[in-house]
Amino acid sequence: MQENGASSFQGDANDGQKPSKDKTMRKREDCCKHFEEQIVDEFLDQLKINKGNLTDPNIGPIPKSLSDAGTVTSIVLGVASVTTLGLSIGTFGIGSLVGAAVAGITFTVTKLDQRKKKANAKTLDEKMEIYVHSELKCIIRDVARELSRMFEYQVVELEDETQINLLAKCAVDLMLSKWKENENLGRNTLIKKVLQDGKLKKTELLTREGDKWFAPDVFRQPGLRKMIFEKDGAEFEYFVKKANKKAKNACDTSKYGYRGQFLELKNDETKKLKNEEDDMGKDETDAVKDCLYCNESFIESSHNENSQHENCTIYHQYFCESVIDSHYTERRVPCLTYNPIHILIRCPNVLESFNQLREEKPSLAKFLKKTFKKVLPEDHLVLPIYRPHLPKKITNLEKSDLTGSDFSHSDFTNSSLEGCTFTEVVMLFAELAGTRMSGSKFNDTLISHSNLVGVKARKCKWTKTKLLYSRVEGAYLDGAESSISGNTLIGTNIGEAHV
Repeated sequence: MQENGASSFQGDANDGQKPSKDKTMRKREDCCKHFEEQIVDEFLDQLKINKGNLTDPNIGPIPKSLSDAGTVTSIVLGVASVTTLGLSIGTFGIGSLVGAAVAGITFTVTKLDQRKKKANAKTLDEKMEIYVHSELKCIIRDVARELSRMFEYQVVELEDETQINLLAKCAVDLMLSKWKENENLGRNTLIKKVLQDGKLKKTELLTREGDKWFAPDVFRQPGLRKMIFEKDGAEFEYFVKKANKKAKNACDTSKYGYRGQFLELKNDETKKLKNEEDDMGKDETDAVKDCLYCNESFIESSHNENSQHENCTIYHQYFCESVIDSHYTERRVPCLTYNPIHILIRCPNVLESFNQLREEKPSLAKFLKKTFKKVLPEDHLVLPIYRPHLPKKITNLEKSDLTGSDFSHSDFTNSSLEGCTFTEVVMLFAELAGTRMSGSKFNDTLISHSNLVGVKARKCKWTKTKLLYSRVEGAYLDGAESSISGNTLIGTNIGEAHV
C-alpha cells in the first residue's frame, strides 16, 4: 500500500513522467467504474441475458437456466401470485410496479425439471420478461457498486484492465456458485457469496508493483477499514480477524491491504424472507451501539421494528454491519495507508449538519473532505456514499452540490432538493415521491427503479441523464425528454408525467 493515499499508477508511456494528482485520482475512479461495468456484463452474460434484450419486446423466455450439478436451476419470481403480478404489469404498465419496496419483487433460485421450466416460461408475458431482466440488472449494478467501494484499493492496484476483468469474473463466478434451494438472489446474498460463501480455484492476478495476487483471496484476506465520524472530525480505523493459523481466509494485510465495510440492507421486505431469517438466526446477535457523531443509540445487525425516530422512513430501511465484519476485532495501525476516494456516510445527522451550512456552502464532497482533514489531502477526490444506520428519511438538502454522490436506497419522500446539482449522481431503488426538486441540474445522473410519483421538478436542466424503469405518475419533469440533451428514459412511462 502507498503512504498518504499515493498511488502506484505509473506515468504515461509517452513521457515517462508521473501523472498529476488529479489525473491519478481520476484513474482510480475509472478503474472502479470499469470493474463495476465488467461485473454487470459478466453477470448478464452468465445468465444468458443479452443487454439488448432489456428493451427488445421479442426477448426469449424467462427464467434463464443455470447449470448446477446436472440439474436445471432457474431464477424465478418470489411473489405470492405470478398471475396477479402479470396482470398488474399488463394493465398498468411496468412503471406501476417499480421502485424500492413498492412491488415487493424478489428473486429466488428454484430447481425445476425441463417440463416445469417450459410451462413457467409460458405464464410470463413480454412486458414482465423485460421488467424481470431490468430488475436483475439493477440489483447486480447495486452489488457491483458496493464491491467497487469495498475493494477500491485492491482494484486500483491491479496491473491493467485485463487483471481487473479477471477479478470481476471471479466475483460473478462466486456469486453464481452452489446455490441452495429457494435461496434469495438479492443484494445481501450476492455480496456474501463473494466474501465467504462461494468456492473457486485460485486465479493469478498481477499488480502494478509486479506482485502476484490470487482471486478469490483478494476478496477474503484483506483487513477491514472503517470510517469513523465524530463531532470534531473523522478518521479511518483498521482491523483484522483474530489470529488463527488454521483459518483459510486469515487476513494478509501486507499483501492485500484493507477493504471497506460490508453493510447489509435491512427493511420489512427482507425481514420476511425465510432464508434471510435463517442466516440471521445462525450468527447474528443484537448489539446496541452509540453513533460517535450524534451520540444516538441504534441497533446493529438487527431489524429495528419499533423505530421512534422522527421522520422515520415508512419502509424502515437502513444498513447494518454484516456479521462477516463483526469478526474483525483486533485493531491495527498500518505503517502504510491508502486513502479511498469512496467516502461512506452512515449517520443521517452528517447530512443534516451539511444542510445547515448557509454561507458559502461547499459541495458535499468538499464538506466530507474537510471532515476528514486529518487524513485526506486537500486535493483528494471524494465520492460520497450514503448508507444510513437508521431508518430515517432525508429531510432537506436544498441548494446543495451533490456531485459524485450515491444515494441508492435512500428515502427523500416529500423532502426538498430544490436548486441542487446532480452531476454523476447515482440513485438505484430510491424513494423520491413528492420530492421538490425544482431548479435543479441533472448531468450524467443515473436514476433507476425508483419512485418519482408526484415529484415537482420544474425548470430543471436534464443532460445525459438516465431515468430507467421508474414510476413518474403525476410528476412535473420539465424538459426530461429522451430526445433532448441525450437523456434516456427506457422503461419509464414519461406519458404519465408532465413534461
